Amino acid sequence: MSVWIVGWLLLAPAADHAEEAYRTAIEAKSWERAESAAQTLVKADAARAADFLSGEYLLAHERAHQLLLVRVLLSFAWSGLEEFAEEESLSDDPTISALAARTLLKLKPEKASTLVIESTDPGVRLAALRVLVNRDPKRAMAFAIRALETARDPKLRAVAYDLVATHGDGDAARRLVLVCGQAPRDEKERAVQALGRMPIKAIASLGQMNAGREARLLAARVILARASEPLRTSLQHLRDDRDPRIALVAKVGLQRLAGGKPPNYVVQYVSSAKDTDAKLALYKTVVGANVRDPELARALSTHIRKGSNLERIHAAEAFGVAGGPIAIPMLRAMLATKRPWVLSVAAARGLAATRARGAIPVLIRELKTRSGRVQHEILGALFSLTGVDFGHVVPNWEKWWKEYGRSFRVSPVPARKKGKSGTESRYAFYGIPLHSDAVAFVCDISGSMEGAPLATLKKQLLAVLKSFPPTGRFNIICFESNVTSWASGLRNAGDKAKSSARGFVDAMATRGATNLWGGLMRAFSDDAADTIVLLSDGSPSGGKITDPAQITSTFLKRNKERMVRVHVICIGWDQPQLRRLAEKTGGTYVVKKR
Repeated sequence: MSVWIVGWLLLAPAADHAEEAYRTAIEAKSWERAESAAQTLVKADAARAADFLSGEYLLAHERAHQLLLVRVLLSFAWSGLEEFAEEESLSDDPTISALAARTLLKLKPEKASTLVIESTDPGVRLAALRVLVNRDPKRAMAFAIRALETARDPKLRAVAYDLVATHGDGDAARRLVLVCGQAPRDEKERAVQALGRMPIKAIASLGQMNAGREARLLAARVILARASEPLRTSLQHLRDDRDPRIALVAKVGLQRLAGGKPPNYVVQYVSSAKDTDAKLALYKTVVGANVRDPELARALSTHIRKGSNLERIHAAEAFGVAGGPIAIPMLRAMLATKRPWVLSVAAARGLAATRARGAIPVLIRELKTRSGRVQHEILGALFSLTGVDFGHVVPNWEKWWKEYGRSFRVSPVPARKKGKSGTESRYAFYGIPLHSDAVAFVCDISGSMEGAPLATLKKQLLAVLKSFPPTGRFNIICFESNVTSWASGLRNAGDKAKSSARGFVDAMATRGATNLWGGLMRAFSDDAADTIVLLSDGSPSGGKITDPAQITSTFLKRNKERMVRVHVICIGWDQPQLRRLAEKTGGTYVVKKR
């Protein structure tokens, strides 16, 4: 008797048993047992398993049944494997499609370009892109740029950036600049890093690009960071750019080639700008492009101490994003500034933007002595850096840092809160937590607020007064055709002040039109207020500005130096421009029934 016949006689019963076990498990819908039996069948008789299981797959209706069959059929070699993998890679089921596509890549690498385009699974596209770069680098580069235009998966984007940096030519560099010119700030920074790894030859033509302002500025930053003789022509071309930020970058680069001392000419260029907005734009550009130079960073740090609050706010943002040797010391000094409070807020945000481990103990130390809005900003920065939330309890932060600080690594992606946290406020207004101890309540008492809206408003004001901390400060401002206020500015929330404010609330009565702009500006004119709570039930109909879009845009422009947070409560209906006002200032927007 031949060896083959002996083997068949031995294996046939095992295959019979495995097939029977599979059928029994399927009837019981025991999917794990069914998959185990199918794998046993493969080991007993691969050819029989292929015929049997592929037939079962055609008849399977339940997804769990289909998935187990796909996993088994893709796990061993059989005559129809390639055809099966290619067909199922186009399945409507994303899991089946991904499993089949990965197998297809191993069997037929030439299918990589098809999978990069057609697959909806980021992991498959990532694997296909890696295969394609070895087979057809030029085509892989085109797909990498396309991925940066459309893909959201961070791993796929990271590989795409790496491919451009390691295999890209001048055309790839130009396309990357165009793609990322209008992208969010973090994407621009990743583009700068990728372009910084490319050969000088690849970025040499960026200065002659015909592109939008932000794309040209991105190109200028890259050229400045790599400033060398082969880039002189690009710098000379950029020097005549109509955008003063780009022209400044080019001048700095040419001075560097000429052997100039950076602190001297950079500070000189920034100081010479006459227009405030232009000066700030130039300053932010210079910090972002040159902050890795310690000598220049120190010179700029000294320069901004003499600048306006707005200039220092922009400096905090610029140093936070760019990092560098002096970023944390400079931001630490700004955070410790008690007045004006806005500099502490800007510094806390800057420290969060550094994504640096050294920022965490700075924030924990300052948390001990701060309250209200600044405390909330510090807690937000700590959560962004650490992903943990101990609320206001400083000893818990200190204990955690002592235990884990030495080995802790900050994620490059800021942590985001889900649901409630330990930083919830102890008092609220219309359900909005007020993380501040310096609040101006701005309330609409126009004629349309008569009845239930005014009664609810009074009830809410009295409730928040009762819970408002005695160490805090507040004011109540009412607007109709005219604007009236309980006090000329924020007042300490002592018992006498609260009693007086309750009398003011009880006497509130509806009348006149809706001078929303007047009420908003009365609150904004008080530098002590870091939070405004605005309530209105209708479109502005009185005062200096009545167009909601103009109110929002004008306020946001004036708020650049103040950084006041505005919470908005709309009574009865949605008001998109007021929603925008709240969102742009970091506030909360709610609509309440009349």
